[in-house]
Amino acid sequence: MKSKYKSQKEALLSIFKKGATLDWVSAFKMTGCSKLATRVSDYKKLGYVFKVEIVTFKTMFGTNGNYNRYTLDLKLTPKKLLK
Repeated sequence: MKSKYKSQKEALLSIFKKGATLDWVSAFKMTGCSKLATRVSDYKKLGYVFKVEIVTFKTMFGTNGNYNRYTLDLKLTPKKLLK
């Protein structure tokens, strides 16, 4: 099936603009993007503002791990970027 987006970066940005919260697993499942933190960094350089939640979990070995969940801050991101 052909996507209406030209790139993963474009697809992710569209999802974020709808108010979605993404972590690397959901981003990979939805767009095939395995480097969400890199894409978010790219967006930040363009002026987008993100909320970041650090999620802690227990690994199968009993140690702590963590990952980030990102949400585009629709109030702090310049309106011209949200069009």
